[in-house]
Amino acid sequence: MTVDHGYDNVKGVMLCERPLDSVHAGAKYSSGSKGGVGSPSEPFKSAVAETNELGLPPTGESRSKISSLVARNRRIRRYTQNNALTKHRRWLSRLGVTAKVAKAADELNQIEAEERKRKFKNFTTALRKKILEGSPLDNVGWASLTRGQELAATRESTPKLGDGEGASEAPTEKEADHKKLTKTLKKKERDEVDLEMSMFLDEAVQDALEREKEYREQEAAEAAAEAEAEAAEKDEEKKASDALRRENSKAAESSKNRPAWALSKEQAQAREEDEEDELMSFISGLDYDSYMDEYSKAEEDAIEGIVKKVDEESLEDEKNWKKSFVTAVNEAINDELLEKNMEDKDDDDVVSQMDGRSVGTGVTRTSRSRMSRLAKKEDDEDKWDSSTVVGSNDKENVGKKMNLAAELLEEQPHLKQMHTAQSIKTILESVKEETSS
Repeated sequence: MTVDHGYDNVKGVMLCERPLDSVHAGAKYSSGSKGGVGSPSEPFKSAVAETNELGLPPTGESRSKISSLVARNRRIRRYTQNNALTKHRRWLSRLGVTAKVAKAADELNQIEAEERKRKFKNFTTALRKKILEGSPLDNVGWASLTRGQELAATRESTPKLGDGEGASEAPTEKEADHKKLTKTLKKKERDEVDLEMSMFLDEAVQDALEREKEYREQEAAEAAAEAEAEAAEKDEEKKASDALRRENSKAAESSKNRPAWALSKEQAQAREEDEEDELMSFISGLDYDSYMDEYSKAEEDAIEGIVKKVDEESLEDEKNWKKSFVTAVNEAINDELLEKNMEDKDDDDVVSQMDGRSVGTGVTRTSRSRMSRLAKKEDDEDKWDSSTVVGSNDKENVGKKMNLAAELLEEQPHLKQMHTAQSIKTILESVKEETSS
């Protein structure tokens, strides 16, 4: 007889010698301590049962069993919960079953209708054939038709089901009642399903509407709170900015009239920032089109003023030139008359006998010098005109000289006694040629 040591089921190579259960054998392997593990008073006991297979993972059978139990528990928890999701799942399950039943019933009714149609078609075909052939109407269903007509005619006198003796005489009515009852039950079941579905939908919609309303109210409250917080924050920021602006304005007013060298670093920086702010505000509020229009208008006004001033100066110079020319001509004529009077004192008609040629030859040096100065001035003015205007026109010069001679005659009426406009023009041209040569 062998001793069972408790580890006979261990497979593989033993890496060490296991202690025995006997006290004497245990004393050999004792650690020398009393009452401890491995002591002679406490034999070794394995913590593993003999039925367990050591060193191996769970078998496939145990794993499949555990997984099936886990899945079953999950399904139980899933269908035993009582919340909106589980209710909806149950309703969907019932709806699916009901839909399947209704679909099967519709298919069955369709099959029955097709079968009835086929039978009626076969019956009418056979009946038509019998009638055309003149054969007796047997085996075509005529007897059943006759029976149905008789039953329909005697329906009121036919006993109902369960009346005892005549109960067996109304099988057709029993079948009809059964079909009617079946249809009624199906209709009632469909109505119940529709009613349950509508109630569930109404409940879900009402719940959704209430939640939506609560959500909207919560959003409105949060938005109002945020708006109030933003308004309060803006008010605080505005107050702080106003206080800072007042302080900066006071500091700017105190340091406004100070020179740059008398300012501190912060004050100089604040002044620069104020100037930048003013410039940025000017730029942001500037209308470029209107500004350019005003600038262009100012430029045009300035140009018009300059042109007007130049025109006035040129007109004034022309008037002064005419005045000086008339004065010189008058002085020359007066000198000429004085010289003639001194030469011919006895001649009373000297003035009336003078013509253009005698005047031209008798002009003194003084008068000729004055006339030369006037002609030179006219020549210079003509040159200036030809440099500023593109060239000069001879016809315009001739007309100008004639106009000038006419003006001289009008301003000095006493010249008409000895000159005409043509003679004065000739004198001007001769003086101009002499000065130019």
